[in-house]
Amino acid sequence: MSNSAVCSYVSPSSGSDVVNLQVLCLNGEGCTLKVSGSSVGWEVRRMVSNELPPRKGGKLTLQNNNSQLVLNQTLRQQGIEGNTATLSCTYVPTDYMQLHGVLSEGNAQFQRHCGTLAPSPAKP
Repeated sequence: MSNSAVCSYVSPSSGSDVVNLQVLCLNGEGCTLKVSGSSVGWEVRRMVSNELPPRKGGKLTLQNNNSQLVLNQTLRQQGIEGNTATLSCTYVPTDYMQLHGVLSEGNAQFQRHCGTLAPSPAKP
């Protein structure tokens, strides 16, 4: 049984800039979004994430044809325009070890900046 949802977001100044996005996952779930072509990729991902159930240990990714949706570019900049478009969605496993390393390094940099941690020794 597929889970399908409909949601809308249209920029107030959009007019004919509206794109009907059909988002389809491999497991049959999906949703339809009505968005502006000037919507940025991260906004679209957030809207899709709000509509589809989360996956434990997984991160939602969106693809247009063979390309990953670029989060800091508008749909128009990525060639997604016209009346309708289709995005594929998949859930990829979250790499918790890499995430822990990034968070730990960020925390150490913050502590060094605040003066609460000694500077890292120089690497040979």
